[in-house]
Amino acid sequence: MHFTKALLALALVAAPVFATPTAIVKDSIESRALEARDSYVTCSPKKNSSPTKSFKVDVNNAQSQAKSAGFVAGKSGDPHGYNSGDGIKWGSNNCDNGKNPLFEYPVFWVGAKQKEWQKDTKTSGQEKTPIRVVYANVNGGIYYCGVMTHSEVDKNYQGKDFFEKCS
Repeated sequence: MHFTKALLALALVAAPVFATPTAIVKDSIESRALEARDSYVTCSPKKNSSPTKSFKVDVNNAQSQAKSAGFVAGKSGDPHGYNSGDGIKWGSNNCDNGKNPLFEYPVFWVGAKQKEWQKDTKTSGQEKTPIRVVYANVNGGIYYCGVMTHSEVDKNYQGKDFFEKCS
């Protein structure tokens, strides 16, 4: 009987020790699920003569700019329709189905002199940016598709030629 009581006491003391949670390994599925997603994309034009060789774009800022731009062009002429003639696939039915009108709006990269495109200021009074946020009009609502850049950028950040998706 003393043996049973001693075994029971030992089990009660040892239980919390064996129930201690184990450390999460850095690359395990559990740890990846807890990490915040990267909220930036990088735009790397094929031909780039600007001082900035790749452009880091804040996705949250791009989404905010799309929302504030809406669908009606200002004095800058932006936003305006994007006909997707460059063959970019955004990976979303709302953006790729050809039924929802797409719009493009200039955005700036992290570290640019100008922080936000002013839709009601003429283009000539603003800094140049080769980068655009693309979004769809889905039943009157703004649906973010992605960010793209001109494939050619001159030394003054003027974009030329076709667009390519940033990743």
